Amino acid sequence: MDKIQNRQRISYFSVGPCYVTIITLLAVVGIHISKMGYLSGGYFEFLRTPMSVMGTIVLGLALFLCIETVKTSRLFQQIRDNKLITTGVFAWVRNPLYTGITLIVIGFILRNNNLFLLPLIFIYWGAMTRLVKREEEDLEKIYGEEYRAYKSRVNCCIPWFPDRLGYKR
Repeated sequence: MDKIQNRQRISYFSVGPCYVTIITLLAVVGIHISKMGYLSGGYFEFLRTPMSVMGTIVLGLALFLCIETVKTSRLFQQIRDNKLITTGVFAWVRNPLYTGITLIVIGFILRNNNLFLLPLIFIYWGAMTRLVKREEEDLEKIYGEEYRAYKSRVNCCIPWFPDRLGYKR
């Protein structure tokens, strides 16, 4: 029997849905509270345009990552086939879908232009890296050295150019 068929299967959803639900709810509640005027001390009119521009750029990057992850990388087909994906956006970041969804929420926070909501960004990133560590332990058990080598050359959550293009992290 083929070596790939003998190893454990990876999960379609792992920690993702729980993480996405929590960060989305926190962002919606925070933005709603902000819009109601309870956090008005964090709003600065002179930052409205720069925050909106930054939020839009972050949203654009996020949508690109999510679309590339699901469509171009054929994520669900690769999971079904129990293959480790290391090309495309997976060569830039090991967790492009988690990163993309996190960036979508961050983009909306930035566009809201309330500095009191900015700590949520660090909470989200910290939560994502903790949850991903648990998932990566499973991936190491399933893919062994192949995953460890991939992990050593590609960032966990912050997209960066692949080393083969001559860029160094």
